[in-house]
Amino acid sequence: MASTEELEAQIEELRALVAAIAKGDELKTKASGIHIGSLRIYEEPAGAGDARLYQEERDGSKTDLTGAGTGGAPKDAKYLVGAAHADLSDEINVGATPGGELGGTWASPTVDATHSGSAHHTRLHAITGTSDHSATNWRVFYSDGSAHVVELALGADGTFLQSGGAATLPEFTALVATDIPDISATYQVVSEKNAASGYAGLDASTALTVAQIRGLRESGGQALAMGAVADGEYLKRSGTDIIGGAGGGGGATTALDNLDPTAINASLVPASDSAIDLGSSAPKYFANAYVDALRLSSAIFMLDAGAGKLQITSASTYFINGSGSAQVAIGGATPGADVILFVQPSSNVAGTSLRAIQGAPTLAYTSGASTGYLHGLDYVPTLSGGGGGAVMPEVTGVYTKPCVQAFTGTVTAVHGFYQDVPSVIFGTPSISAYYSFRGMAAASNKIVDAYGLAIADFTNNTGATYLLEIGAPYLRLLGRTSWTPAASETPLYLAYDEGPTLGQVTLGAADSGGAGFRVLRVPNAV
Repeated sequence: MASTEELEAQIEELRALVAAIAKGDELKTKASGIHIGSLRIYEEPAGAGDARLYQEERDGSKTDLTGAGTGGAPKDAKYLVGAAHADLSDEINVGATPGGELGGTWASPTVDATHSGSAHHTRLHAITGTSDHSATNWRVFYSDGSAHVVELALGADGTFLQSGGAATLPEFTALVATDIPDISATYQVVSEKNAASGYAGLDASTALTVAQIRGLRESGGQALAMGAVADGEYLKRSGTDIIGGAGGGGGATTALDNLDPTAINASLVPASDSAIDLGSSAPKYFANAYVDALRLSSAIFMLDAGAGKLQITSASTYFINGSGSAQVAIGGATPGADVILFVQPSSNVAGTSLRAIQGAPTLAYTSGASTGYLHGLDYVPTLSGGGGGAVMPEVTGVYTKPCVQAFTGTVTAVHGFYQDVPSVIFGTPSISAYYSFRGMAAASNKIVDAYGLAIADFTNNTGATYLLEIGAPYLRLLGRTSWTPAASETPLYLAYDEGPTLGQVTLGAADSGGAGFRVLRVPNAV
């Protein structure tokens, strides 16, 4: 049966139809619907049981006549119903009573105790569970007489939580003397620690009573009496009494970390030789040591701060690191990896003179002896190894390279090698021969070419170049910058006549010295 709203809608539709006919509009029934004048009334979709009725105007606009003017709800909407309804096409039937995890009636539904297989709330769980509980920040908790958990704010700094009794609220309070019970008896041990018992069980942690202190005896058996001790004093012995001592305050701690500067009038001597360390390799080093002389390892070394020197005081052989790879650096600068002995200050030395290495070793020669030697510098750089086609470019006994760096002014002379006049003083020596420079002959048949003296030419200087000059001079050999090669000229100058006169050596004409030879000539006058 149609509802009241549906009947009213149909009546309104009939009224509209009658009104159209009354106006004289022709009513025609076609497949596309009922045509009355300019109106077309049709279903969409045509012939369907749930079709909707539309009115179409001449301009193409259309009006949905289904339920028009009735205010009724659409039949194809989704409704929750307790039972299926014939006039509804898309309702949702939820049944007469709630189902699933719901109970009761739709007028008064209830929720089951468990859902999705688990209880809604676990009644027994830890109080610290953050997913079930929360609290005010920085509180402690206690239970009251009603078995309720109560929050208690933390007390001020230095206070402690004090109980007021079994049924009284606790509170934070400051500690006072009466809060601490008399525990003096705790320190009294079972054994009588006195002279009669020989102080049995006495150790560093034992607290002694005044009576026990009065009964103390020294190692020789002398009884020590307890004297007066004022506040702030420490105990010390005075004859047969133990009295208070002033000045040192509480005395030294066991860690010796409260000592005042103390004058020591005796030597500090270890109990046994080579058994006690000063500092440690942990490392625990002393910062500085201020001493007049530092003697190490049975007086082998002595550092004399007053004289500013390190002395080796015993006749032995000493090694640095004990290996051939050791480096000795004097002056503070860092040597290269291929240097063994390095002498260079870490900064420039101000002044007018500097000698990097100097010495005057003196040999007191044995009377009547006829062998031996004295070498001021004796060094034998030795090359070994090689093989596999190795080529070593150079082995040099003495290598020097004078350097003038960042200097403004005039340098009178730079010497690559300079030997001063020998010094012969005191005594009556007889020196058979003196050599300013002496090169020994090559003594090995492994040497291919040998040069007694090899001097490279100078090409960059701006003045005269004398590769060799001997005597006053008696012989001079010019370098490239002082000699321009010309016909019959040589770079050699020789002294002659009584002057002596130094003249350039030239060559005579071809065959002037015989067939195939020329004579050497010097000028008649220079």
